[in-house]
Formats: sequence, C-alpha cells, structure tokens
Amino acid sequence: MKPIGIVLIATLSLFGCLATEAAAADVQNPPAPYAEDVRTMLDRSVGRVVTLHLASGQEVTGTVMRVGEQAVQLSRLAGRDYFDAVVMLNRVDAVLYRVWGQ
Repeated sequence: MKPIGIVLIATLSLFGCLATEAAAADVQNPPAPYAEDVRTMLDRSVGRVVTLHLASGQEVTGTVMRVGEQAVQLSRLAGRDYFDAVVMLNRVDAVLYRVWGQ
C-alpha cells in the first residue's frame, strides 16, 4: 500500500474516533437542570457541583447530596476539607452550575 493511502486511512480513523468521543461526551453532559424554583432545580442537580449564592452575599460551592422540603445538603465543599453544609432553601438567591467542560 502506498504511504498516501496509509496516511489517509489513519486520518479517517482518527476523525471517526473523535466523532465517537464527542457523541459520548453529549451523553455524559446532560442539559442544564433548569426549573422554575430553587428546590426543583437542586433536586435535578443531585450529584452535580453547584454554587449557591445566598441572601447574605456569601457563596457556597459543593456537590448536591440531598434536597429536602426546606434545606439542601452539600458535600465536598470547595476550599473546606472535611466539611459538608446544610443550607436553607429560602436563603438561596441563585444557583450557579457548570454546563461546559464538565
């Protein structure tokens, strides 16, 4: 086989692998968990890393573990080793979450 043929086959194989990887990434990154209220949005975000902007002006970043009627539990808090947090839902002004590059 000629060297041009080998290069062409290798290039096509590489593009095929990249297309498969991109399709797999779409499956792993579900769309943003938009909802009309904070509780539903956090409930859809269980297992994801979010940042909660609180009414006091503070921000808390962590992984959503559980969502109750009045509170949410975050684990693996950013910048705080060995800490979890329970935040009252009525104190949450905004939920920030990553949608690209997860």
